[in-house]
Parts: sequence; C-alpha cells; structure tokens
Amino acid sequence: MLNENIMNECFEKNEYYDKMMEMIKTTNDPEGENHHIVPRAYFKVKGIDVIDEGNLVKLNRKNHTLIHYYITKCCKDIIKEPMLFALNLMSVSKVVSEEELKNVLETMTEWKRKKVVCLDTAVVYKSITEASEKTGVSKESIAGICNHKFYSSHGLHFDWATKDEYTIEECRPMIRTYIQPTTRVKCLATGKEYNSLSEATADTGIPRCFLIEKLNAEKEWIRLTPKLVNNVTPVEIICRETGEVFSSIRDCARKESIDRRTLTRIMNTERTHNDKHYQTKDYVVPPMPIPVYKGRQKIICIELKKVFNTIKEANAFFGVEDSKISDVLRGCRTTSMNAHWEYYDPNKDYNSKEFNYRCHFIKSLKTGKIYESLRQAAEAEHNSRETIKSSPDWVPATFEEYFEAYYRKTA
Repeated sequence: MLNENIMNECFEKNEYYDKMMEMIKTTNDPEGENHHIVPRAYFKVKGIDVIDEGNLVKLNRKNHTLIHYYITKCCKDIIKEPMLFALNLMSVSKVVSEEELKNVLETMTEWKRKKVVCLDTAVVYKSITEASEKTGVSKESIAGICNHKFYSSHGLHFDWATKDEYTIEECRPMIRTYIQPTTRVKCLATGKEYNSLSEATADTGIPRCFLIEKLNAEKEWIRLTPKLVNNVTPVEIICRETGEVFSSIRDCARKESIDRRTLTRIMNTERTHNDKHYQTKDYVVPPMPIPVYKGRQKIICIELKKVFNTIKEANAFFGVEDSKISDVLRGCRTTSMNAHWEYYDPNKDYNSKEFNYRCHFIKSLKTGKIYESLRQAAEAEHNSRETIKSSPDWVPATFEEYFEAYYRKTA
C-alpha cells in the first residue's frame, strides 16, 4: 500500500473511507478484477507514472463497483470528476470489461478546473465547486450559464474567467439578458412562422420543453427575433423609505428578497412591498390627494347589500373593533373583511352585474369549514389544489355562508 501522505491527498477520512479500507483489508478474490487503491486518475493529474506495486487488490464485480461508490463519497476534488465518471461506467454498463474500463480511463485527459467569474459581483472563483459553495447556486446551473445554456440562477450571472481579476465595468457588457417581447419562431420543415411559442405548440402539438430544446440547438426550428442582447445598461433603483440605491432591478430583488416580477409591477407606483416603495431616479412622486370630508354618510356592504349609518355601526355588526372600511372608502384598499364597501348612493342599483363581485370562498362538506381561497384550503388541509378541485367533498361557498361562519358568532 502507498504512503499515508498520498492517501491523505486523495481521500477524506470519513465513514466511507473506513468502509473502503475495511473492504481492501478483508476482501480478496484471486479471480476478481484489479482495483487500484490510489486511483489511476491521481497519477494522471500529477503527471507521473501509475504505480501498481503495493497499490492493487483483487475484487469481484460487485465489490469493485461498491468500492468505487465509497471512493466517490470520500475522495477529494482532485479526483472527484474522474471517479464519478468511472462509477457511472461501472454501474450503468454491467457487461463492461476491465480492459474496456482501462482504455476509457487511460484516454481521459487531465482534469482541469476552470475559473468562473460572477458577472454581478466581479468575483473570480477557482472552480465551479467553489462558486457553488460561496453563492449557493448549484454546480449544474453555473455550468449551464457559463456554456450559454441558461440565462441566470438566483439572479446571478456567470461566465468562464480568462484572467484573475475583473471590474464591474468589465463584467457588465458580458451579462446576457433576454428580450422581453414574445419570441417569433419558424419551422424550417414547413416554412410556417408563429408569433409565439404557445401558438407553435398549439398548432404542431410539440411540447413546449421539446420546442425550446430544438430552438436552442437551431435544428428544425429557429427564432425570428434576436435571442439575446448585450451591453445592457442597468437601471438604478431607489428605496423611498431608506434611501438605499441599488445598481439594478436584479440587485434590488436579491438584496430585498423580492421576486423580480413583483418588483417590476410595484416599481414607480404607490404600491408597496413590506411597507417600502421602489422607484427609479427619474420617477416623480405624485402629490397626495386632498381628502374630501363628506361628513356623516351612510355606507353599504356590497356583498350583504346592507346599509349602515356609520363605520362604527358596521364594525359592531361584524363584531370587530377596528376594520379597514375607511381605507376602502378612501381608495387605499380593495376590501375589508373580504367585502367591498362604498358610500351609499340611493340612485345606484346594487343588485346589477356591476356590483356582482366574484367570490372565491370554498367549503368542505365533511368538516363544514369555509376557507377564503383554494390556496388557503390546500395549505390547511395539506392537499394539492388539483385534489381539492376534483373532490366532490368541496363546494364553492357564498359570502353569506362565510359571514355566518366567522362574523355572525361575534356580531
């Protein structure tokens, strides 16, 4: 067996390392296959001749495959990729011979780590593994982004590094981004053009995922609009409450833990996320409307078609101390207590379709419980939405039933 220094350079001492060493010491099949204790890939990486003396043990096919599994669990990064490749060959192809495995391993090139740069932070990592550990993005995603198969992951962009240091100004032109409008595509076989992927899928019956693969490979299908655009100038975002400036929408979404689509919808509006407003530098905050005091005026609950003289009377009827009815009347909210409210106008027909708001309540026939939405029911009952939709034990509920269940008891 080889010296302890080489073993320490190849393996980490954990439970799988102990299992590997125990199998080497206790298992020996004279008619079995030769197994190198220190893998041949190690010698390939180091650029030295393979050492066989004191480095071979004979194992049967089952134990040989099993010990390669143990190796993948305890080997260090220096031989990780070749060992995974060897295990894949042994486990997938049961009839592969030792000679065939030997030829494959001998023709393997030296495993070289490629440096990776994060284009959003200009940080260079020694390998994909290090980048994955530091950023939390999976190795598969980083490799796909560097090979231009994916766009980004977790709001981060990566590329292969050709030097040791980068600046943000150098990285920005390297960021690849998708054009937002609908992508027009063309089928090369028929020559037919489609305005969107959905239209092409509906007409040809090809699943969307397969169609995207063909478009990326540019076989049989091509895009009629540019797929990528470079030299994108990021838009700086400002949080109105804190005054913090973010370099881009992506940077703001990542630091504030907001979905980018949500941030795009609420940006440059009076809508908030966690009580914060987000805007670009050129956005002008509209002046606050001057409230018009209407005095004591009757209000109406649209769903119950019931008129109240004051908000206090409506709160007492619903059995609550503090409602948001006044916010609804001012236009700051849509509903209060899941009901729509407005100042009562005797000239309006509140039974017309204009005031027939859609109700999303759902009721369980088994328990009699009423939930505000299908999502709330699925979370409470630990079922999927599809299961609840298809089950005969669930039926839509009216606002009157919801009111009787949750507010009539306290009213």
